[in-house]
Amino acid sequence: MGNNEFVDHANDILINVYGFWPVQFTHGKGVYLFDTDKNKYLDFGAGIAVNALGYAHPRYTKAIKNQIDKLHMGLCYVADPYRIEAAETILAVSEFEQVFFCSTGAEAVEGALKIARKWAKAEKNKDAYEIIYVKDSFHGRTMGALSVNGQQQYREGYEPLLSGTHEAKFNDLESVKNLVNANTCAIIVEPVMGEGGIITATKEFLSGLRTLCDENNICLIFDEVQCGMGRLGTIFAYEHFDVVPDLVCMAKGLGAGFPVGAILGMKKFTKHITAGTHGSTYGGNPLACTAVTTVTKELLRPGFLENVDHVGQVLKDGLEEISKDTNLISDVRGIGMMLAANFNGGPVKDFVKKCLKNGLIILSCGENSIRLVPPLILTEKEAKKGLSILKQTLDDIK
Repeated sequence: MGNNEFVDHANDILINVYGFWPVQFTHGKGVYLFDTDKNKYLDFGAGIAVNALGYAHPRYTKAIKNQIDKLHMGLCYVADPYRIEAAETILAVSEFEQVFFCSTGAEAVEGALKIARKWAKAEKNKDAYEIIYVKDSFHGRTMGALSVNGQQQYREGYEPLLSGTHEAKFNDLESVKNLVNANTCAIIVEPVMGEGGIITATKEFLSGLRTLCDENNICLIFDEVQCGMGRLGTIFAYEHFDVVPDLVCMAKGLGAGFPVGAILGMKKFTKHITAGTHGSTYGGNPLACTAVTTVTKELLRPGFLENVDHVGQVLKDGLEEISKDTNLISDVRGIGMMLAANFNGGPVKDFVKKCLKNGLIILSCGENSIRLVPPLILTEKEAKKGLSILKQTLDDIK
């Protein structure tokens, strides 16, 4: 079945919320994907910042294969050794005291919002349920997460959403202060906005939020679903900014391809979620927890995060050089291996497909930006090869 025929068939039997690309991937190796026509693609998308260890990583695949032969699904009422090991491993490299495992980033956000509300109702007052989020943010597509999404395009058609949510401006502390009142239970923010265009928070903004929350007894939530787990060159994004939140939401790179999310937090907040008040059927299953443990240990291997910093800088410098040669690329930005640049040559989604045709997978974000979020194992040589394909694709459309 040809690619166009395959897409037509997919559109017929699947609810197509993605806008399927005209390609069929069969397998991957390292930072490369291969299609049914045996074409090879250098992947700078990593399943939207998911595949931190790339494809067919030997230690990762061995761990998952070994686990599936032993116990692939347990019972959520049993704290099996796999869940305990995953919890101990991730907590040991964090500032937090407890973790709850779930299946997705949106589910992690939902859980964090629930924790904040339950804590506030118990510790502040019965009307302390209001949540502040920021414009252009993205926290997921479920109804609670959607209620704190700062992009109207994702909210349209689903309103009314949760009541008591208020929108401030990113990197504008005064706009947040103006919304705070006695009923504010939480402030949620991405340290680096992903879908919003790879926009980085200033240290002053995040530290200001920390002080504001401390002074007003508000729960500070960091959404690190996309920017966490090594993506910025640190295990957690908050480490890069020297600001510790009360709760942090994780997913994507946490499982490096296996569906798993997590909420990490301080007992002051998490103790209010007790037996029967929250849950997740697949949360903390043995396969997911094996993935978490394996990925975390890989990130901690000597030189791993240093490679993210170094190769990420190679990518960023390369984008800067390209932007000097063409007005099609501007405003290069980002940290580590979470990078973006404005695309000024028409609809960015068309350019993404042109890159795909030339053997490079990139993503779009924001209004009209390209996004580079490759597997964290990317080498300098592979980074330069990707930049070369990107430049050639730009040259083709001049």
